[in-house]
Amino acid sequence: MKILDILADKCLTHCDATQRDPMARYMKDQFVFYGIKSPARKAIVKEIWNDHKDVIRQEIRPLVNALWAVEERENQYIAMELIHKGFL
Repeated sequence: MKILDILADKCLTHCDATQRDPMARYMKDQFVFYGIKSPARKAIVKEIWNDHKDVIRQEIRPLVNALWAVEERENQYIAMELIHKGFL
């Protein structure tokens, strides 16, 4: 399974419909959200990183580009966190 598919599954598992609208309003309705709060999102990134860091490092650029193209804003946050982890 591709990293992007794993991340999508995890995001869908952790999405909270009650948080989508408040998050969108906070960002002045510029983005669509899954409704995943920061601690849960960071836990997803940590788990994915621990399980797949070698693959992520090898495919960081296409993975980040793919995450950035997904509509929900949490994907861009995940992309930035993976970049940060990948270059430290």
